[in-house]
Amino acid sequence: IRGQEDRDRDPLVRTLRLRIIGAEEQEPPIVFVSSSQSDYRVGDGIKIVYGADTPGWLHVYAVEPGGRRSLLKSQKVSGHDVYSLTTWADGPAGPHSFVAIHSEREQPDEKTVTAATAEPAAKGLRAIDPEPAPPVPAGVFRFSVSEP
Repeated sequence: IRGQEDRDRDPLVRTLRLRIIGAEEQEPPIVFVSSSQSDYRVGDGIKIVYGADTPGWLHVYAVEPGGRRSLLKSQKVSGHDVYSLTTWADGPAGPHSFVAIHSEREQPDEKTVTAATAEPAAKGLRAIDPEPAPPVPAGVFRFSVSEP
């Protein structure tokens, strides 16, 4: 360790201030969507809660058996609040899901919506892709609807 006097006498010792500028990788947003139950009967009320840890837009979809999807709500989000909406269980009976998708714009990218609302592959298997797609900024809540 050298003192200030040593630095003044030794021409090879210099103090530098270094600032590194580069692209910062942003973590993908954490998105959630949930409800208090996982089983509903047709006609039951459903309170859905959703949010994200990053400001932007959330688009909440209901996905029916067979993949038909309906947009329930588009909401500008702060990145630190929890939001809710109320809907009701409707047929057809079977497995349903709520999907919340984060985007920076008011209109979500259609490819992202399709990827987030697609049925999962059987037994978690999928083709090996040499360049996997980036993670979809979405949250999924699966539930079932039965006839009354």
